[in-house]
Amino acid sequence: MNTLKTTQEALSATADDTRKKVAGHLGAAGDELKDGLRDARSEIRDGANEAKVDLAELGHRAQAYADRAGHAVEQRWHDAVDRSRDLAGRSSDMVRQNPLATIGIAVGVGFILAKLLSRR
Repeated sequence: MNTLKTTQEALSATADDTRKKVAGHLGAAGDELKDGLRDARSEIRDGANEAKVDLAELGHRAQAYADRAGHAVEQRWHDAVDRSRDLAGRSSDMVRQNPLATIGIAVGVGFILAKLLSRR
């Protein structure tokens, strides 16, 4: 019986040692997992911050492009308005200088349009 008791004690001691070793390994694995999660969280946060910066830069570029395009359109609009005013003034001058020719052209255009529209 003495041998059985000794064997039990030895097995109990071995089980305690194994339990302590497993607990130590599990604790170390848990610490590594916590460190890994902390690093991953930090990398995700850094990546999100970089994406915010990239999106902000893209927004600034798009705004600058839209501003340049708006100024170009506005300049073209003013040029077109100036040209149309110039043409209106020149045609008005031409009508005043050549009233008979203007009446003749108007009659001719009216005649041609009447012929074209009467065919339909």
